[in-house]
Amino acid sequence: MYRIFAVELRGPFAQKDLKRWRAWNPQAGPRARFFYVVIKTGDLPEIEDLKRSNVQTLKRYAHGILPTHAKRTKRGGALYSQELMIRNLRAKGHVVANPPPPRTFSVYVFALDPKVGRRSGVRKLNPEADPAKPVVYVGQTGKSPQERFQEHQAGIRSGKYYDPDDCLHLLPELYEGLNRMTELQSLRTERRLAYQLRREGHTVLGGH
Repeated sequence: MYRIFAVELRGPFAQKDLKRWRAWNPQAGPRARFFYVVIKTGDLPEIEDLKRSNVQTLKRYAHGILPTHAKRTKRGGALYSQELMIRNLRAKGHVVANPPPPRTFSVYVFALDPKVGRRSGVRKLNPEADPAKPVVYVGQTGKSPQERFQEHQAGIRSGKYYDPDDCLHLLPELYEGLNRMTELQSLRTERRLAYQLRREGHTVLGGH
């Protein structure tokens, strides 16, 4: 589970940092407070912990944590809550020093051996599946679909309902164009695509 919380930043700030943050927060007022919104597993850290972070902004400028904003949630919920908190702080005229999220995530689909669809646990997940349609796995990744598929074939972070040898081949026609997204967008797209394929009668694994 993840926590989302805001860290208040205090200067003196480097001019190059101020210039970059102001570009990301054009609506900020002259008396704006400065924040960085963090996603973290485990307990709330101390300021000393943040100053040992690999995030340079926190190492240099972390001043105080707003514990009233702290909450626990799964990864997708954490990303959404982080986005919402950033939006709310900016709407109040504050500066948020988080950089724009990278668009490096993709959704992918690959075919599984048809025998996977006959396993009892898989049938329970797909009670209305058409056995004549392919069994597929839907996932999202910060790597390329090809690289992530190779990991599935090697048994790296694979699912419990299939074996590495059950991973047959990618199905790019089902996910073509679903790339270069933020992590939050890819999680939402993964879920939506899995739902769509199930409605079409496919046996679907993944798509958390």
